[in-house]
Amino acid sequence: MLLIVLTLGVSIALTGCRGGATEPESAEPLSGTFYQIDKGHFTPVLEQRQLLEIPFQPWTVQGRVSDLVALEDRVYLGVNGHGIAEITFPAGEELDFKYFYDPLIFRYRTLTTLISEGGSDRDSLICHLYFNRLLNLVSETELKLQGISLLRLIIPTGVYEFLTPPYQEQHPDWEAVGFIPVSEQEFYFQWKYSDRNRTLFSYSRFNLDNSEEEETGELSYRKSYAFRDTQDVDAVQVLLAASRRLLDDPGISTAYHIHIRSEGRPLLRRFEYHPADFTSAEEIRLFSLSGVSRNEHLLLLLPDGLLLQASSGSRQVRRLRLPALPEHFLYRDLLLNGPYMFASWEQTAFTDVGAAGIFFTTFPLIP
Repeated sequence: MLLIVLTLGVSIALTGCRGGATEPESAEPLSGTFYQIDKGHFTPVLEQRQLLEIPFQPWTVQGRVSDLVALEDRVYLGVNGHGIAEITFPAGEELDFKYFYDPLIFRYRTLTTLISEGGSDRDSLICHLYFNRLLNLVSETELKLQGISLLRLIIPTGVYEFLTPPYQEQHPDWEAVGFIPVSEQEFYFQWKYSDRNRTLFSYSRFNLDNSEEEETGELSYRKSYAFRDTQDVDAVQVLLAASRRLLDDPGISTAYHIHIRSEGRPLLRRFEYHPADFTSAEEIRLFSLSGVSRNEHLLLLLPDGLLLQASSGSRQVRRLRLPALPEHFLYRDLLLNGPYMFASWEQTAFTDVGAAGIFFTTFPLIP
């Protein structure tokens, strides 16, 4: 069986493998500005030919946007290998960036998730990261700081607090390779230990409020993703159907994971669709698509920059298009904050990433 998985990790490059369907309808073009990561800093790029050539590195350590969150009138980017970048919106056309970087903490580690804590008594973000032994440029013994999986950034001071789960204190040689937040203060971890002779996994549920943790099983960990059926929300069902017309290939059994960011909610909503033959087909693949919701409207981003918009109670699909990227580049995650829209992008080559950054535009099209 040939497995083509289009999710974060070893399959980043394969997202360009679109289905054989052509795009039958026109789409409204959106203009904006590309920002490229150059040594951790975001530089505006006016034309695609101005993109810098960045040496490829494994996705686990390359500088790229791992996650995006909105906190009030600001946007925060998890910049892999560097830390967290803050975006504010001055009166001028260019964005204003502030960097909360710490190479001792973030270099050679993989940043996966940001969670805003705007509802708490402090202006802060939770950040998950881990050390990937398989895809890395150094060995773990070369890191000056060990045993890091969870951080809190106190934004007004720029200070990172280490949040160490009891399991990590008791098992310092294990890495938290998996992280699933089920609330702003409660998380599931997948712990991994490996040496020359064996690889072991363990699972736990950690409550940040009281620092209590309990070991769980693999099934509980997987259930914590809380995937919903795409038929549960009519706008998701409509956009899935539109996506399948463009991305499905008659010769490949294709499944979909749809991750939706909603204004005022710090956590993603997850939806999944699997065809009936997904576990038995000779060739299968999985598309992971990013979307945003506002009021009764839902916007879904496809890897080539096509945006599909649907509204609750309607079967109509509005089509918009972000600027085309060069070959072997793709769009990844989507975020709305007020009238502004962000989409992360990457240059991919199987498990490696080269150039990376964000696309920024105003988007006053969803009320």
